Amino acid sequence: MDEPLADIVERIVSGDTDAFEIIVERYQRPLWMLVASMAYDRTEAEDLVQRAFLRAFSALDTYDTSSPFWPWLKALARNLVVDHLRGRSRERRHLDSYREQLCTRAGEDDEADRERRRALEECTESLGPESRGALELRYARGLGFAEIGRELNRTAAAAQKTLSRLRLTLKDCVQRKMGQYGAA
Repeated sequence: MDEPLADIVERIVSGDTDAFEIIVERYQRPLWMLVASMAYDRTEAEDLVQRAFLRAFSALDTYDTSSPFWPWLKALARNLVVDHLRGRSRERRHLDSYREQLCTRAGEDDEADRERRRALEECTESLGPESRGALELRYARGLGFAEIGRELNRTAAAAQKTLSRLRLTLKDCVQRKMGQYGAA
């Protein structure tokens, strides 16, 4: 007979972290089905399932063992996926805007593109190491705001705000430099 979930949770909260494997084994398939139905692709779903289990493990001491476990885990995973998809849709809007700008500039010469890239590189180099690190986490490693927040010891909202400010700073800097190049 299966060990009661309340006993497993008690073991985990008391320090038997290996007991969490029992929860993963019991709920991995239904959680995968839920997340896969909401995510864009298999790799993204696998990542989100892992993150959901990590979040559940971290929050297990807040779980009320008198309540059913699956609805609690399902709500946690659903919120995680929704947050992730919101971040993707915002990022997609930024990318669509950027693509539109690139299409508009398609008729411009290569020299202007080289100047823009050079200006962006100079502006990025002028930032402090923490700012460059935040940009790298987002654009080179493709991390979401929650992951960036964890890396920078901030909330997801603070990481998002930081990146928004950095984009504006870089945009202004590039525009100033492009003006300097044009005047030279």
